[in-house]
Amino acid sequence: MVYSPTNCADESKVEEFYNALRNTINDVPAHNFLVVLGDFNARLGPEFVPFPYHDKTNRNGGFLGELMVECGLLAANTQFQKRPGKLWTHKNKGSGQTTQLDYILVRKKWRTSVHNAGAYNSFCKVGSCLVNKTR
Repeated sequence: MVYSPTNCADESKVEEFYNALRNTINDVPAHNFLVVLGDFNARLGPEFVPFPYHDKTNRNGGFLGELMVECGLLAANTQFQKRPGKLWTHKNKGSGQTTQLDYILVRKKWRTSVHNAGAYNSFCKVGSCLVNKTR
């Protein structure tokens, strides 16, 4: 599981993150099933994925898209057509704007092994909701 610097972080920090991730991915043998789950703080547009939530790619999305092309990866949670409410993974508390920032990456050679994929926008939907109990 990974967490990328935000889109407004210094570009050198983002490059450092993607170089480290690239090296880690390249260390995993090509015949192994690889899954990278993460908050990439990236918006991927139609130039990188078949069913995007966003109309255009942001800076972090460019870095993520380049990594996907270079390492032969695909964002599994963008391979299936779903209603927009099932695609967003972050909601800005101030503006209420929703975005898709989380992705599930797998190697393209395993695409037929993935029959469905989706990133949730809340832990509560997967039964892991934390409850604050007070006495």
